Amino acid sequence: MGNDDFYYMFTDHKNNKEREIALRAHYTIGEHMAFHKALMAEKFHIFVMSSLPDKQVKEAGMIPIKSVEENINKERRFWERIPLHI
Repeated sequence: MGNDDFYYMFTDHKNNKEREIALRAHYTIGEHMAFHKALMAEKFHIFVMSSLPDKQVKEAGMIPIKSVEENINKERRFWERIPLHI
């Protein structure tokens, strides 16, 4: 998942408040990148297709997928639940 600092920001800190406190106490580029990704994962659905274990991807606040087709189907189901306000 990248360097150890990046990975441990997700496994050692369970939310972004904890991550921010840790980053302010001990700044590294890896921790900064992890915090930024975690903030983005709060705002957006980030689908990840990789060889990483699903657990690691989920700990990072992202959604593991096995194929592009799976991603398309997940997105379609998500958007079908949201009512359009036209």
